[in-house]
Amino acid sequence: MNNLGDQESSFTKGNPHCEFSHSQLCLILYSAAKSKCPQVPEDKAHYLIRVMVHHPGLWNGTDMAWLLYFMRQRKLIPRDPRNQAHHAWSKAYRYIAFHYNEKLSNGKIPPKQMCVVLHEFSKIGLLPTRAIHRMSNRVRREITSLDAKTLTLLATALGRLKHADVAMFRTIGRTVASPEIWATITDRQTAMLAYAYSRVNIRNLPFLRSLCDRLANMPETHRLQPLTVITLAFSLATLGIRDKRAWKGCLIRKFRQKIKYHSPQHLAAMINSMAKVGVWDDELADRIAKRAIQVRRAFSVRQICNILNGFITSDHYHQELFVALMAEFYRSGNIGDEQHIAKPHLTQMSRVMFGLILEHPEFVDHATETQRLLMNRFSNNDITDHRPLRQYHLDLAVALEALGCDGGYATLVKEGPYCFDAVVSHQGRRVGVQVLGDSHICPVTGSLLGSIRCFRRHCEKYLGLSRVIFVKRRVWSGLPSIHLKRDALYDVLTHEGGCEGLHKDRVIEDDEPSIVEGEDVSSAP
Repeated sequence: MNNLGDQESSFTKGNPHCEFSHSQLCLILYSAAKSKCPQVPEDKAHYLIRVMVHHPGLWNGTDMAWLLYFMRQRKLIPRDPRNQAHHAWSKAYRYIAFHYNEKLSNGKIPPKQMCVVLHEFSKIGLLPTRAIHRMSNRVRREITSLDAKTLTLLATALGRLKHADVAMFRTIGRTVASPEIWATITDRQTAMLAYAYSRVNIRNLPFLRSLCDRLANMPETHRLQPLTVITLAFSLATLGIRDKRAWKGCLIRKFRQKIKYHSPQHLAAMINSMAKVGVWDDELADRIAKRAIQVRRAFSVRQICNILNGFITSDHYHQELFVALMAEFYRSGNIGDEQHIAKPHLTQMSRVMFGLILEHPEFVDHATETQRLLMNRFSNNDITDHRPLRQYHLDLAVALEALGCDGGYATLVKEGPYCFDAVVSHQGRRVGVQVLGDSHICPVTGSLLGSIRCFRRHCEKYLGLSRVIFVKRRVWSGLPSIHLKRDALYDVLTHEGGCEGLHKDRVIEDDEPSIVEGEDVSSAP
């Protein structure tokens, strides 16, 4: 490694007397980065990069990956336009991306090398836009030639870049779930795949079903690393997978066994993940609460919001924990500054304060001045976003009019911090109707997720509604006529809402109202 400087005179453009080929130079840089070898001085490394940029046509896929790896490990990221070295780094990245695209077009890079190069680009945070679509088409045709490790690298790269290539992820999921690949995949790779899907919010049923079955059938003696457990829990919660076999049979048990090895970030992520999917374990929750009180100074504002929201959503109140974490939240100084609180966490704190006021009045009665300040700050915010008037609201109105509710109905009704698509009054009962998108329903089991269960609990126990019923938006929109929608609404109101005596045989006029999608009606009743 020390004789690199001696070769400097032979590294001139077009000189055939260089002792090293370009692939060997790339391998030297890769080895130096891999071993964190200090024997390649920064000026020599920059010189080697400039030399190789002069001959990009000699690169193969492995050379590109090695060069990207070296630049990433040495943190050669161009940020300063006034620095000459940064110009050289930027030029190297542009050349690699350009020739990566060129070699994809002429088929000179095999699929495995394509995936490795894309993985290195993603680790740096660069998206080769021109090349990625060409690579996707090529890899999908030859995906059976890839092993489990390469498929994991590909999915992780796309997820890290948040490139939601639905066709590519569908192909990856189908291939990974095949018996011959699934038998070779490791626990860490399944966690990385699940995390990649959660980054782009794509629910691939073959992969998710295989993953849930694997977790459900995992022996108690099987060892899972703490990072693998929390990655799987976070990913499944983000994707809305409520398979109790996987959660209670594996993830919750494994987390409980090694709770002392988990960081404060993991504690917050686990409690929030359980609440998201609506699967709860009292023993684990109590242990997390005790540990969270001990390490409360280590939590960020985001993690405090996650923990408090997790306990409130799951109707598991722990007074000592709430007192401690609310004090930490107040101490953070972000009470009046919404710029320091992301919208999801603002919604979480609104749900927390509303839940405390609604379900735990004893806490409100004995609240300190600081706690009252927090409740006043967040309890008046809406938990659900304001809903614009959509076509399905008008369809609901037409169908409810035909059913003849004796107490009437209203669409886009606000109840406390929640907004309903419709509220029906019939025979002394008030029934809320909510049209749900797929994101609120587990695609594997078809059950409701945690936030919707909390929404139903609040409305039925405290806000005066007799029942809250849900209609799947995909099913509702798929019904071809308003008559079929009326019949479907009649069935759900009768069997789930307890509304007897509705009229199913009323004639609906042909002239149905229509609106432009997205029209906002702030004066809706």
